Amino acid sequence: MIYQRDIIDTVRDPLLVLDANLTVIAASRCFYASFSATPERTIGRKIYNLGNRDGSAGHGNGGGDWDIPALRKLLEEILPKESHFDDFAVEHTFPPPIGYRSMILNARRVTGTGMESGQSPGLILLAIEDITKRRVAETLAKVNQLALEVTLRSIGDGVIVTDNQARVTYLNPVAENLTGWTLAEATKGSTGVAGGVGSRPLSEVFNIVNEETRMVVESPVDKALRMGAIVGLANHTVLIRRDGTEIHIDDSAAPIELTPTPNPSGEANTKGEVIGVVMIFRDISERREIERKTEASEVRYRRLFESAHDGILLLDPKTRKITDANPYMEELLETPLADLVGKELFEIGLLKDQEESRQSFQRLLKAGKIRYEGLPLETRTGRRRDVEFVSNLYQEGPHTVIQCNIRDITERGKNSLRGSPPGNSHGPPTRRRVRQQSLSRRASHGHPVQHP
Repeated sequence: MIYQRDIIDTVRDPLLVLDANLTVIAASRCFYASFSATPERTIGRKIYNLGNRDGSAGHGNGGGDWDIPALRKLLEEILPKESHFDDFAVEHTFPPPIGYRSMILNARRVTGTGMESGQSPGLILLAIEDITKRRVAETLAKVNQLALEVTLRSIGDGVIVTDNQARVTYLNPVAENLTGWTLAEATKGSTGVAGGVGSRPLSEVFNIVNEETRMVVESPVDKALRMGAIVGLANHTVLIRRDGTEIHIDDSAAPIELTPTPNPSGEANTKGEVIGVVMIFRDISERREIERKTEASEVRYRRLFESAHDGILLLDPKTRKITDANPYMEELLETPLADLVGKELFEIGLLKDQEESRQSFQRLLKAGKIRYEGLPLETRTGRRRDVEFVSNLYQEGPHTVIQCNIRDITERGKNSLRGSPPGNSHGPPTRRRVRQQSLSRRASHGHPVQHP
């Protein structure tokens, strides 16, 4: 009947109708298109002879493109015993231009009216689903998955992958070591697919708290899922491992998005669906210990700096300007810190003028240290003080810093004069007294003192 032909031609998968002798009596248009066939070389031929270029071979028992051992077994051994078979996988390489094909075969034995007219002892409907593209895609996906797993297993950082419900689907060996959970334990009961029902929540495997407050820290995975963007971990975060030990960590997390699909207008969506998150983290316990020691050292230094009973100035060697001063220096000069920062030494009364400041800095840069004894200093209110001035050049990380220590020796000078024996100043001019007077005169003019 005509409508039977129409039914065959509307089937989207290749379809063959065979008689009891396995001769093709009808084929769908999809079969012709998929396997580069024509009605003239298909109808009236046995299925095993399809594809033969010699027309006389159509009545033989094989040798054609479809002479496939697995197909022979189905049609000659299985189907005569069963009324049908389903989802039988067959792979075969056809001659060009068809090439390799992966197929799923489904067959039914039917009896009754023939395709055109008359009665038939039995017909066979053979449906052929071409899954070549899908199989190739699956193979490539497996190759890519294998390559990804090799990469993740060899990377030096811990890697955890979750689904879009923040359930663990993967840990690499480093992550297993850092968390104390194995991949099997973290994904116990999982189907192996992202979003497996049995996967453990990330919070159970990756328990993080703030180092100081001990408050639970928001998971980077939760944050990445909420924001749909790459996020980092808060500073001073501690990971509590499965055995209760703790390590300091640093990490980042990024959402995994499906490739955007075109919307009805034909334009791609700006963002794809988020199906999970990949998180990379590392153990920074050693770095954090160094940071803590550095922080403690800085606190101790700041305490010494601020509580010292000597004036301390920090200067930039390039500009010769003050960058910091301790409280005692403010008291000594009777000048607030804001009025000291940004000035050179001669501007606060420690050196005579800009030229002397430049020369002193040149000597300091060459020798690494200079010292003045009995240097006159005048405060903002006009009070005169005598000071001992020692300046050192040192490295602070990659930067060079000048530190000046200024000690008030005014009272020392007064006590020295009060303790001198009567008439001693009028004694004979000994060599020692002449040298002391010379040093005193040099110091009063801002010259460096050098002792033999």
